[in-house]
Amino acid sequence: MQIKHIFRRIKLHQLTARSFSLLILLTGILISSCQPKYIASSQESKQYIFSPQKDSAQDLSMLELTQPYRDSLARSMNRIIANVTTPLSKELPEGNLGNFCADGCMRVATLKCIEKKLPLPDFLFLNHGGLRTSIPAGEITIGNIYEVMPFENELVMIRLTKNQVDTLLNYIAKKGGAPVSGIRFKIENEQATQIIKNDKRIETKYLDEKHTNIDDAINAAMHYRKEGQAKSIGVLCNAIHLLDRLLQRDIIPDTLTDQTSAHDPLIGYVPHTLSNEEANVLRQENPQHYTELSYESMYLHVQLMLQLQHRGAITFDYGNNIRARAQEYMAQHPNSQLTTHGSPFDFPGFVPAYIRPLFCEGKGPF
Repeated sequence: MQIKHIFRRIKLHQLTARSFSLLILLTGILISSCQPKYIASSQESKQYIFSPQKDSAQDLSMLELTQPYRDSLARSMNRIIANVTTPLSKELPEGNLGNFCADGCMRVATLKCIEKKLPLPDFLFLNHGGLRTSIPAGEITIGNIYEVMPFENELVMIRLTKNQVDTLLNYIAKKGGAPVSGIRFKIENEQATQIIKNDKRIETKYLDEKHTNIDDAINAAMHYRKEGQAKSIGVLCNAIHLLDRLLQRDIIPDTLTDQTSAHDPLIGYVPHTLSNEEANVLRQENPQHYTELSYESMYLHVQLMLQLQHRGAITFDYGNNIRARAQEYMAQHPNSQLTTHGSPFDFPGFVPAYIRPLFCEGKGPF
């Protein structure tokens, strides 16, 4: 190993009081002094190269002094803490090493927030450059971990607005990706798209997958059905748009129910003609018009369920009052007519259809 030492020689030029006053005038800095001032007028440098092997002899006493520490450090760094069959690689836009480290940091941050009674973090991202190397398959030692993250690292939690989150994710996308946890998104044209924030539904396996595109969710369901795999798939959308798309694609589910809250048309239901942001605004500015839109959507909602029932889906209500709301809409609009059946109550409720017969036999979950 060669050690380079660079020495620089700097010549200083003395400023007189007159030249210093001129400096004050030019810079606008209000400083007064009568002492000589110096600035660098020239700079020289020369490089000297030392080789420990050639230029110095071993100091045995120093080796003896440091050997116990070196042995102790080697034992600690070589201690095996895990074994992996697949290399943990540092890659962009993502790699299994970055995902592993991000998930681990997310876990630590969550536990620390619980301990200090702070709001839990929603998502986390790491600096890709902070992961210095990959880990090969085989035994993992403490030394490997220090090679991956050799610096003093800190977890910092900040509160962001939606626009700030979008800006951050687009920055990550433009840079080619980064290790993240608690959130997923695609990178298209250096922009973050199809953003999905992970939640307890995924972590607890209430859902196996989440989608933001209806066709993607339907395609996934059809794929797993063909493969004979049982999967729970969620899609972020209005239920009316999903039911309508199933009919357009002539895909009839075996069983159909709905748990969209319809007890309160103003607070609990979002009309299919509004985005969630638009609904929040209209709910405050014109609650009467909002309620009218909700009733129209509930009526259409029930219509679509009846159409799917007519085409073979076992359909039932799950106690969310949507059938009653559709009937109220029909009473207020005498010219309205369901396209398939005459009454919203042509599909039953879950309890009368399935639980009540069990009670009659002395069976049931209670």
